[in-house]
Amino acid sequence: MKRWSETAAKLVRYMERNHVGEAAAATAEELVDYLGLASDRDLRDVRAYAVEVLRVPIVSTFSGGYCIAAGWDDNAYQHSVAQRKGVAMSNLRVISAIHTAMTERYGEPRLFELGGVR
Repeated sequence: MKRWSETAAKLVRYMERNHVGEAAAATAEELVDYLGLASDRDLRDVRAYAVEVLRVPIVSTFSGGYCIAAGWDDNAYQHSVAQRKGVAMSNLRVISAIHTAMTERYGEPRLFELGGVR
């Protein structure tokens, strides 16, 4: 993740100058090009670094773009948080279903079989 520190700082400077609020959102393609990234996947990693480490609220928008949230009442903020919560809930349902399927197929795990699962 640290490898993205300079690129994330560049992203933040660009976003602060040009893309605050949903009406000024940038497309993923624009940001990938501006930053010289190989893919949208790299952009997601850079954005994650900017949000998690640099603490800049870069959010996704209804239109599929990115902006810095203009405030608590910014629709892009509301959308981005709701979207992330939905993904998290979906992931938890899949995890639970996998565990249930494993139990049905192999029985309850013995303690030593859980390995790195916590």
